[in-house]
Amino acid sequence: MTEKEFTSEWVSRLQGGLLKNFPDDFLNNDLQFEERTLPSINLVMGEELFGRYEILDSRGNSILMAESLPEAKYILYSNRLKPQALKIPRDETQIRETVKSYEKHLDNIIRQMEAGFKKDVPQSKNFITVSNGIFNLLNLKRY
Repeated sequence: MTEKEFTSEWVSRLQGGLLKNFPDDFLNNDLQFEERTLPSINLVMGEELFGRYEILDSRGNSILMAESLPEAKYILYSNRLKPQALKIPRDETQIRETVKSYEKHLDNIIRQMEAGFKKDVPQSKNFITVSNGIFNLLNLKRY
């Protein structure tokens, strides 16, 4: 198998259901939520400013401020499909647990991908480049 074929296979597997939807597949709907409006554009992590975290657009313009690193990650992970609105748990502990659970899910996918890469493309040493390419094609980030 070539790297290109491996990439195509994994993109299909992830889109086919292996990748869970964040935050919906990780939340308990009995929680209280706060609704936030999002601009439906790519967002990136900015700098920490006095304990708050800036969220920027791809040009570096400040879009939002998050009260904590887990909240910033929650917003960025939720923005993968560029929704116009987002519901965030009011409880900081729930935000932290939801983000941690999603990151564990992503780490598990990366481990599965790496095992498959070693088996299917044993002659290549480009796993990091290939896995980054797969994540970029799906607008996935792991902070």
